[in-house]
Amino acid sequence: MSKVRPQARVADPACRVADVCDAMEAIAPCGLAQEWDNVGLLVGDPSARVRRVLTCIDLTPDVVDEAIKKKADVVMAYHPPLFKPVARLRADSHGTDAVVYRCIKHGIAIYSMHTALDAADCGTNDVIAELCGCKETEPLEYVDEPGVDKCKLVVFVPKEHVEAVASAMFESGAGHIGNYSHCSYRLAGRGTFLGGTSTQPTIGKRGRLELNSAGDDRPHETTAPGGQRDDPRQPLRRTGVRYLSAETETRAWHRPGR
Repeated sequence: MSKVRPQARVADPACRVADVCDAMEAIAPCGLAQEWDNVGLLVGDPSARVRRVLTCIDLTPDVVDEAIKKKADVVMAYHPPLFKPVARLRADSHGTDAVVYRCIKHGIAIYSMHTALDAADCGTNDVIAELCGCKETEPLEYVDEPGVDKCKLVVFVPKEHVEAVASAMFESGAGHIGNYSHCSYRLAGRGTFLGGTSTQPTIGKRGRLELNSAGDDRPHETTAPGGQRDDPRQPLRRTGVRYLSAETETRAWHRPGR
């Protein structure tokens, strides 16, 4: 069931939909939302003027009726009415398609914050925790600020050089997750390789299939700042260690570290 608050009147006559989006981005950055979610400005013209804003949990037909009656320019719907790709929007449609069509017809923008507001500081989760009497809270996972690209750096190195390589990576800024530093994951492994004619393998010979003994390699996995993605081996070269291989996997984290 949708619960509608009284509409808010925007004092600045020059306020635009884009200004409302900027204000919400400051409160609940879209980068905090879960990957499966659909948040931000879903319908509307960013340059359109805004005089009134209506807030709700779910965008139902009754909410649209009220938005039209009270001449709201933006509806802030906590749950996004658009999750999946829309094949068609018709006047004679039903359900979600119908309410979205009516908003477009009447020039009403739709903005949704959903899991972005859940994860934001002083957002939905914090408010619920406070109402439940929780005194000490912390996120279930610690990640970096939204929009900060990082990469996962995995290097395979002889076991006697693991600490030298790890130290070089940490000193260069790798291994930071939330309020923790020197974060890494290490395993003993057994690998095979066959070096081409231009290779200089640390173990074995080029042109021959090599199978190293169990436990000889130590895969060392950590995170690195986005600026190192162009050359993730840079901190490794400074160690003077002949590492076996290095690879990166680029990703972005969407919830803030604390």
